[in-house]
Amino acid sequence: MDHNESVGAGPDVLAYDLGAHRLYVAAESGTHHSYYPVPSGADGRPALLEQGPAP
Repeated sequence: MDHNESVGAGPDVLAYDLGAHRLYVAAESGTHHSYYPVPSGADGRPALLEQGPAP
């Protein structure tokens, strides 16, 4: 692992996708951001895109 994020007081749901080797986390409290894993980011390596709430 090369990155971690806080999910507030605690995650409400954890799901692991065996085929994609991805962990999905949902929480009702915390950052109110969505994170999207992508296989190739700006530098060509796997990346995690972050979407925050609209201002």
